[in-house]
Amino acid sequence: MTFKPLLHRLVNSPYLDLIGVTIVVAGSLSLHYHLDRVTHTLSLLGCVSILSTSMSLMSTRLVSRQKNLGNVIGVFTALSSAVIDFLLGIRSAWLTYPISMLANLLAALKWQRGVKVRSYDRLYWIILMASMLLGALLTWLGARLASTDTFNNIVAWCGLQPSGPITMSTSLFVTTSLITGFAFVSNTANILKYEETWLTWMCYNLTRLFQSLLTLNIANAIKYIFYIFNAVITFIDWRLSRAPSPAAQERTSHDPRR
Repeated sequence: MTFKPLLHRLVNSPYLDLIGVTIVVAGSLSLHYHLDRVTHTLSLLGCVSILSTSMSLMSTRLVSRQKNLGNVIGVFTALSSAVIDFLLGIRSAWLTYPISMLANLLAALKWQRGVKVRSYDRLYWIILMASMLLGALLTWLGARLASTDTFNNIVAWCGLQPSGPITMSTSLFVTTSLITGFAFVSNTANILKYEETWLTWMCYNLTRLFQSLLTLNIANAIKYIFYIFNAVITFIDWRLSRAPSPAAQERTSHDPRR
């Protein structure tokens, strides 16, 4: 068996789905996400969080296999993640998750009408730059809204009065901006089925892996290693399965050496 069919079988293997879900659930349980931090009893929010994380893994794997169901699951995953983060006190969750929900919804609608894997073009670079700028802007705005009183920060952000202090450190701001930007690029590029979607997911997961290693969160590190592995093999599989562009086909048909 040649490399291409073997890789395609690996990307589409349901056993890889099972391995991924097992890593996510085992890691979450080892970190006691299912327990209340105060009472150490079973937490409904924690259990829902583990389910949401597992759904996110399955959404990623189904999209890897070019199954539109992955985009549909992604819509509900983004919604559940937003609710969970908001309940956990991350009040800026409403800034970013609606964008992920919209991107997954548009991807589901676009894929349903039929879309083929494509390589980068001018539009991809526009998506890349706009998403990274938006990620930085929303991270900055989120830090402002979380620093002091929400109303005063909104007024200050509009330039109507002097702004308050930003409590987020520079390193945290840069890291969070990159993570948010990479997520926006990947979710948006996925709508048009760019193979480079998986390159930006690699960058996203590498940043997350670096975070996990810095905090010695080994369970999360193993999870992101799996995500990186999945992104690498999916990128290669999508690249090999992508049909040549019309221009490339025309050049081949007029090749005098043929």
